[in-house]
Amino acid sequence: MKPSLPHLLLLMGMSIFILVPLQASEPITFSSGEFALVGELHRPEGDGPFPAVIMVHGSGRSDRTDWGKYRPIMDRMIGAGYAVFCWDKPGTRSSQGTLATDGQVINQRAAILLDGIEALRVRADIDSDRIGAWGLSQGGIVIPMAMTLGADLAFVILNSGPGTDGIAQGAYMSARRLVCQGESEDVAQVAEASLSALPRSTTYEEYLHHMQTLIDIPGLGYRESWIETEDEWAPWDLSEGSTFDPVPAVGEATIPVLILYGEYDHQVDPLQGVAAHAAALRDAGHPQSHVLLIEGAGHTFNAVASGCRDRSGRDYVSEYLDLTGTWLSDILSDLD
Repeated sequence: MKPSLPHLLLLMGMSIFILVPLQASEPITFSSGEFALVGELHRPEGDGPFPAVIMVHGSGRSDRTDWGKYRPIMDRMIGAGYAVFCWDKPGTRSSQGTLATDGQVINQRAAILLDGIEALRVRADIDSDRIGAWGLSQGGIVIPMAMTLGADLAFVILNSGPGTDGIAQGAYMSARRLVCQGESEDVAQVAEASLSALPRSTTYEEYLHHMQTLIDIPGLGYRESWIETEDEWAPWDLSEGSTFDPVPAVGEATIPVLILYGEYDHQVDPLQGVAAHAAALRDAGHPQSHVLLIEGAGHTFNAVASGCRDRSGRDYVSEYLDLTGTWLSDILSDLD
């Protein structure tokens, strides 16, 4: 049975948006540790100072509009009266530096976000008290990490962000890939459990059990030759980024939070994410905070019939654009 969408019906159609092209824009450069970031600030018409949204990418190579993918959602943000700031990720286009390839990337990117906030805060055309962040996928971990490090944000939008730590999220993604390859749900659940438990093994016996379980599932590609001897093995040294659970940080927020998932997300567990974040936001108690599941949408909120055929196309489902734009318009009075 599909989850109901009561909040979806409440939020839809509450405001009217005029889609506008990305108008006044200005390049912004800033430094963050070893990284040199180059981005672009887009502003609505008028003098400001404007509230602003900082867009935080998912994983992988992305430029300041994610190769054009972000433009429709940027239009909605600008139409709602917000300036929008996004940068090329390190090593992409104009930004310099190389991000880590392990869990440390979360810490690096959180530090970059903190410095990006400060780069906006000093501008006369930006209202420094009304700067928020929008994050997609990995960005949904980066923003809560930055919040734990003191990021002063007025609001947050998390899109397809994990409702658990990076290890469990990766295990879910691998298990969904097995289902798409034709494995049964039972096999996928066994794989997910061992993939999540393997890195956390504290004894050699645990490690050996999970390795053998994964080897026995051909679609995962694990091999007997990968098994370490007891003398070679040691518990994994897990980074903070890989074990960081973003949900408690969200639950401690006293600001408006919008969290969105696509029904057919095969990279992040949408049902687990909805349940975990909804419970956290109930504790936080902010009346403008919502957790919503969008029917017929994939990980990047394009229309899909199945998560197995999820593609990061450029066409967002209309509900995603409408919800985001409406919510941003509605919280303006709370930010004053």
